[in-house]
Amino acid sequence: MSSRQFYAVNILSALAWAPAHVFPGVLLGMALNLAGLSPGRLAILLIVGLIAVSAAGQALRYYLNPHPFPAPPCQKRK
Repeated sequence: MSSRQFYAVNILSALAWAPAHVFPGVLLGMALNLAGLSPGRLAILLIVGLIAVSAAGQALRYYLNPHPFPAPPCQKRK
């Protein structure tokens, strides 16, 4: 691929990628603004959400791990 083609595709991908990652945050901010959440309630909501996501991740990790404790070391035969 020539450098001219690379830069053209790179710029086009950046123009598509940036709005795709920024727009959901903008929509969430607008929704919270329309809902009338105060900054204090928003902070509490975020903290509770982070705790819930962390707890769910830990539960999923424990559930998917077949051996949550390390196996005992092998003993030498005599």
